[in-house]
Amino acid sequence: MKVGLKLSEQFTVSKHNIVHVITFESDFHIALSDNSLMVVAKEENDNSGYYDNEEFVGYVVEVSINEYHRIQRELSEYFEVEIKDLECEQHELT
Repeated sequence: MKVGLKLSEQFTVSKHNIVHVITFESDFHIALSDNSLMVVAKEENDNSGYYDNEEFVGYVVEVSINEYHRIQRELSEYFEVEIKDLECEQHELT
């Protein structure tokens, strides 16, 4: 199993440093062992709220929908639990 998780050309994290993953409606947050936060968001969405919020301390990684699902899949395999955003779960219920 790969130890590194490539989020984008600029960001690669060690899976061993991931403390937890929090899923939201259309993005998810990865908390790292150094107390930093990485938000993985779909580039097609309006993510300006992260950039306009002075209280937000972390990194926003905007990725294509295919990369978004790849990252979710790799995290799911690593943690051995399915990681889905709430938006996907709502579509499955309807």
